[in-house]
Amino acid sequence: LLFAICFQGTLPLEGAEPQPTSPLHIERNLLVREIDGQKLEADLYRPARETVCPLVMMVHGGAWSAGDKSNVERHARQLAENGFAAVAIQYRLAPQHIYPAQLDDCRFALRWAAQHATAWRADPQRLGLWGYSAGAQLVAMLACQPLPGEPTISACVAGGLPSDFTHIPLDNQMLSQVMGGSRREQPELYSAASPMEFASRDTCPIFLFHGSSDLIVPYSSSRRFYERLRELSVESELLTVQGKGHLLTFIDRAAAEKTVAFLKSHLLEQTAATDRSGE
Repeated sequence: LLFAICFQGTLPLEGAEPQPTSPLHIERNLLVREIDGQKLEADLYRPARETVCPLVMMVHGGAWSAGDKSNVERHARQLAENGFAAVAIQYRLAPQHIYPAQLDDCRFALRWAAQHATAWRADPQRLGLWGYSAGAQLVAMLACQPLPGEPTISACVAGGLPSDFTHIPLDNQMLSQVMGGSRREQPELYSAASPMEFASRDTCPIFLFHGSSDLIVPYSSSRRFYERLRELSVESELLTVQGKGHLLTFIDRAAAEKTVAFLKSHLLEQTAATDRSGE
């Protein structure tokens, strides 16, 4: 599984042929922070034209213990081709770094991205998040548990989301290298890592997509989270990718196009409508 996740970025999106691409401006290996003797970097993708773009921070998956910013390159390019500035980040990995080190790095990167947005001709007031698998858990935590001083998030995309960890047996050691023990041994940490615990009426709009045949993260995880968001009257959508598992859902082109449409509706089209209304 980890091998497959690490090479996700090399796989083409599956499905219909893509539209012709637009010229892109790409900056690689931007330094976000140095911590524990490690450099955490980011890659920026944006249209080559001079317009100011909405900003989307992208977080890779890999079970919190593998993966890299390059894993989401194809999705980042797709966003840039559709008028967004997409910044794909790195974070510290388990088992060298136990959770919540990964979330702490994402919070730092979120503030860093907002601070640098103007230099990238991006708009920090139109800020979105995108993540898959472990990356979906991390962006959902940012969306559901914003901290004082953090930038306001306008929309979030979370694919293959582990919204909580109740599907893991209490004594199962599956995530012990990430959480420092089983659910029985670390109940408070597992709960603190569950976006389900923090969703509120103030949570930003969230788009979920999940494979109906996912054997890594149960489809019910996204379904229950979606139902919770609906109970809270949070604007949300759930796309079920029929018959596909964890990896094939990640590279499903139709799902990727619908995530772009969702982000456009909240970061591009709504802003344009507001601008027109003020004319």
